[in-house]
Amino acid sequence: MNSKEIISDICKIYEKYFVPKNLQVHMFRSAAVGEMIADNWIGPKINKDNLVVALLLHDLGNIVKMDVENETGVSAKLIKEHKDKPLEFWREKKKEMIAKYGETDHEVTDKIVEELDASGEVKFIVTNGTFSNNEHVLESDNWELKIKAVSDQRIGPWGVLSLEERFEEVKKRYANRSGSSIHNSNAEKWMDCAFKIQDQVFANCKIKPEDINDETIKLYLEKY
Repeated sequence: MNSKEIISDICKIYEKYFVPKNLQVHMFRSAAVGEMIADNWIGPKINKDNLVVALLLHDLGNIVKMDVENETGVSAKLIKEHKDKPLEFWREKKKEMIAKYGETDHEVTDKIVEELDASGEVKFIVTNGTFSNNEHVLESDNWELKIKAVSDQRIGPWGVLSLEERFEEVKKRYANRSGSSIHNSNAEKWMDCAFKIQDQVFANCKIKPEDINDETIKLYLEKY
């Protein structure tokens, strides 16, 4: 599928691959931030469609790491807040997705993106625009990759945050989950890179990081 087709069919894609509503909203918000940056871009030429598609697909496999077994966890709260299907449904779908695609979120996402036959550029952005790859993103000359990283890392479970707020939220949410990337010995370095990537991006933009918030992305969200 080309990027325009994926954008047009994104809700059907989410349904096909059992993406919970809260996770859909996260990717919609990420795409909205990316699109807002693209619409105010004055830097080197970028492909807006590929950027938006990468953001709409980047967490497709996250159900395999969602703590749907815990009735009081963040995943359960978000599913209930969005009036989604019962937790029992998502527990079963989590098992099915692990059995079919793999146990890690990145592995599952990459396999689904491949299955969708997205463009090579979209696949590259999805695979490489991760928090744990921030050092390479910082050194890269791929601007879609940099914008993707900033856009994703600005979104918390309940909306747009500054990078400072976002990393504090992640530290608290994953405090007791030792396997999280935030506990990696390189996490501080990756966070420092995130701020530098943000500086790179907004040096080529007509807006500032603080201009992006829940209110300013509303118009972009409406289309989804």
